Amino acid sequence: MPYTAEEAAELVEQEDVECIRLAFFDALGHPKSLFLSPSVLPRALAGGVPMEEFSADAAPGELLLFPQLHTLQGLDWYREGEKTARLYCSIRHRSGAPFAADSRYILQRAEQAARDMGFSLTADGIQEFYLLPADAGGRPGRVPQDGAQAWDAPPADKGAGLREEVCRMLQDVGIRPLFHCHGGGAGQHRIVCRPAGPVEAADNAMTFREAVYTAAHHSGLYASFAPKPLIRQRGSGFFIRISLGRAGGRYMEAFFAGVIRHIRDMTAFLNPVRPSYERLGEIRNEKLCTWTGEGALPYVELRSPDSAANPYIAFALLIYAGLDGIRKGLMQGERQAPYFPKTVEEAHHFARESDFIRDVLPAQVIEAYRQSVL
Repeated sequence: MPYTAEEAAELVEQEDVECIRLAFFDALGHPKSLFLSPSVLPRALAGGVPMEEFSADAAPGELLLFPQLHTLQGLDWYREGEKTARLYCSIRHRSGAPFAADSRYILQRAEQAARDMGFSLTADGIQEFYLLPADAGGRPGRVPQDGAQAWDAPPADKGAGLREEVCRMLQDVGIRPLFHCHGGGAGQHRIVCRPAGPVEAADNAMTFREAVYTAAHHSGLYASFAPKPLIRQRGSGFFIRISLGRAGGRYMEAFFAGVIRHIRDMTAFLNPVRPSYERLGEIRNEKLCTWTGEGALPYVELRSPDSAANPYIAFALLIYAGLDGIRKGLMQGERQAPYFPKTVEEAHHFARESDFIRDVLPAQVIEAYRQSVL
């Protein structure tokens, strides 16, 4: 729920919060944090918090973190024995201008572009993950937690209790799980949550990963969202659905065609690491892109991304691609079957040559992804 600065400070005091975590992400989606004493919160809300050495593209002290009050959540499970609150942040210049490479801002711009065209978007992403035994140092083993397969029940499914714990953790922060089950690989799992607006859905995807990592750690396990963590088991995906809302059904074919037109150029960001292409190779013959213009919430679904992707960047790219299809009146029949690059190098070649990518992503974001695989 939205708070005023005064209400937030009062709530933090009433709940005896001991630490406030300001959460943000780099271009690749890696989580970053800055921890504040509750007494500093009013000053942070009023004037931001300086960030030192976060970006080579900005002078020291030029960038500030601004906590977003509507994202205030208590995370009782984050640090044992210490009450912690979390706020997601926007990154701005001292002038007040948004930092162009802030991936949350990139998605906010995409969502606004859709609103300007009259669409009310919702999104969700199903993230598959593996549970692996962990050694004394917290490092993962190479044998899955169980030998169960898709939809198997306990006792073959040894992760059901942990998934229930994750669902409780998510409910505590206002995220509504719909169902959970064992995945298709031994030791693989999935939890499906209610759709939300794109920015909220990306926030929820990040909170979801954090909850899974935390629950696994507390259980002496290691959770992996890697696209191909085990050689002999199926890879893990990040299945994304985007809906234009109840009135958007007649535009879904054009939205879908826009996604197909640009999928080759977006793949470097939807599948950003080398193991992503091992997984893509094993599912290349599956139906990775689908759409429907019927039902309560017509949607496009893309099954090629994996959780190495930054959800903010992934959702933004798919929104921009779909809107481009609507503007150009594309039809599904005008497009051939989607082409997915076979290697990360090939993916970056297409991204580098793409006018679409240059139009929707800042140069420093494109370069950050390129540098990450050199």
